[in-house]
Amino acid sequence: MIISLNELNKRETGKIDLNFSQKIDNISYCDNTYKLASPISLIGKISKNAKDEVHLRADVDFTLIDNCSRCLEPVEVPMSYTIDGFLVSEDFDEDSFEDYDAFIIDTDEVDLVKIIANIRLQLTSKSSLWRRLQRPLSKMRN
Repeated sequence: MIISLNELNKRETGKIDLNFSQKIDNISYCDNTYKLASPISLIGKISKNAKDEVHLRADVDFTLIDNCSRCLEPVEVPMSYTIDGFLVSEDFDEDSFEDYDAFIIDTDEVDLVKIIANIRLQLTSKSSLWRRLQRPLSKMRN
């Protein structure tokens, strides 16, 4: 899911609408590969604000396959979340974005799968289902 920002950067358009459903076999992050059981669905937009900052807001849904920490059997983990942040260059001013997520991009293209993979790892540690799957069996009985 690579999106060109050329039209937005040249001010040919004020926003880029996103409405994708794409079958991807897996996503990779930090030397780990995670299989997907469903296509990635992404609905949202990329726009520029009055400060000429590029904003990404999109709803993401997919199901991944991971191993249960108790029984090591594969389990399907549904993921649903909103991406809400800014697409920035590597030399961005962190103080300007301290209340927002900032996703570093190198060119006029953004790879949405990389952003989805990064957020997915952050969410898994917060997800109640994920915590239950990672909890030892002795604690599950309490």
